[in-house]
Amino acid sequence: PGLADYRRGKNIDSVYLTGLAGDICVYFTALDAIAEGFDTTIITDACKSLDQTDFEKKLAEMKSRGLKAVTSAEL
Repeated sequence: PGLADYRRGKNIDSVYLTGLAGDICVYFTALDAIAEGFDTTIITDACKSLDQTDFEKKLAEMKSRGLKAVTSAEL
């Protein structure tokens, strides 16, 4: 069983993401979470990207797939 099955077993249906390499690690984690059907939210000001321009493009792509984006102040 993988992480998605573990989360479902704990009745978790939402994922909030933060981290380094927002344009790589956080990006791929978000895509996986969305594909697994989790309500996925990225906390944008709690992410640091290697390339901010690339991150903005990927953020738009993730939003088109259902990602929600918020700041820590909005939580």
